[in-house]
Amino acid sequence: MNCGKTDEIEKIINQAISLGAPIYNEGLHMACYRIYEWAGYKILYVYGKDCPEVEKLLRTTIERSHGDLSDTEKAWLMRMAFDKILGVQTQTGKPEKENPGSPRG
Repeated sequence: MNCGKTDEIEKIINQAISLGAPIYNEGLHMACYRIYEWAGYKILYVYGKDCPEVEKLLRTTIERSHGDLSDTEKAWLMRMAFDKILGVQTQTGKPEKENPGSPRG
């Protein structure tokens, strides 16, 4: 998704992944999700008006993540949105078996 603020948005996402990955790997899936959620809100607040596609995707994802989902599903939901923004394919299988914090899946 290109909106003129791609570099800044990618930096926020990559920082969130680098913080969330070790926490997720320790089994703290809600903590990982909260880091990802925070990054999503930061992107919305700072760049949302300039990036309508990103804004729509993140608003929808965050709203959906507030539903009745497991901590693991919430972390994955955010990770998949981040990967879509970054233009990379999320490598999934069973979310419980994989790491949404790993470099690319």
